[in-house]
Order: sequence, then structure tokens, then C-alpha cells
Amino acid sequence: SAMLGRLQFEVTGSLTEPLLITCSTAEDYEKCLFYLQKPEKILDPLTLLPPPPTIPKKSRQH
Repeated sequence: SAMLGRLQFEVTGSLTEPLLITCSTAEDYEKCLFYLQKPEKILDPLTLLPPPPTIPKKSRQH
């Protein structure tokens, strides 16, 4: 729900610090809530995985 009449909400979970989300319009606020309530149908699980680590190339020193 909107806190103090603002378009804000907090995302909390056991794997992350609480995140305060502020939307600029009521439409954005409704869209955010809609997507957050149906993540299994909207988000591809592969996009949630962190990218593989990049291995720095060894530079040749002469």
C-alpha cells in the first residue's frame, strides 16, 4: 500500500536489504505492484541469475 499518501512501497526479503521504491506516477505505481505480484509469469528465471564472472586477461609485460 502507498505510504503516507506517496507512491512508495518497500520491498523486503531474506536475501536482500529492504528497498524503498518510489514511483513518479500512479500508473507506474500500479504497474510495479502488478509485476511484483506475478513474478513467475513475467520474469524469465534466467534473467534473475547474476552474470558469469569476467576473467581479466593477463597482460604481457616485457
